[in-house]
Amino acid sequence: MSTKEALSLRKIVKPKGKPTDLEKKVAQAFFNLEMNTESRELKYNLSRLYFSGAIQIPIRKKRKAIIVFVPVPSYNGFQKIHDQFVGELEKKFSGNHVVLVANKRIFKPETKKVSFKQKRPMSRSLTTVHNSILENILYPCEVIGRRTHYHLNGKKTFKVILAGKDKTTVEGRIQTYTKVYKHLTQKNIVFDYSISPVLKKEKRNKRK
Repeated sequence: MSTKEALSLRKIVKPKGKPTDLEKKVAQAFFNLEMNTESRELKYNLSRLYFSGAIQIPIRKKRKAIIVFVPVPSYNGFQKIHDQFVGELEKKFSGNHVVLVANKRIFKPETKKVSFKQKRPMSRSLTTVHNSILENILYPCEVIGRRTHYHLNGKKTFKVILAGKDKTTVEGRIQTYTKVYKHLTQKNIVFDYSISPVLKKEKRNKRK
């Protein structure tokens, strides 16, 4: 192992096991960005961050998505450099989409058979963690609302309303967001966009 490769592996801290080939490539891209950037602020932020894992899932025939898991305490730090970090990784991986997700554990609710010394924090309930995953996937886009649709066959579809101003930003990534969320939560999701009050008024006037 070269010195450069050994240094790059410091950017990944896995709870268990050795880094996969994909994780080594992510760590190398992370390290290269930190070493080569001319921005002192970006270099400083990158030097304090690391990730905890990465996986790759298929999106369509010639495209995949790379999900990079980051420690919960570090997620706010990654938000500060989100565009530069994701952009660099997407160049490294031939335009495949990259999504950052905080690595939150879900704590099971207490039952008669299973009890815990401390009360389960709400931030680790199934619903809260799934909502957090959604917000991580969509960052920096704004979620306006959430709806659950129940089908006659018993299945459910989760509908998320995004701000209309974000439509051009996310339109080419919607399929990625849908499949990443499904992979991480086993839930189906669809997206729609809110209409600004001005556009709503214009539409009403056209109907008159």
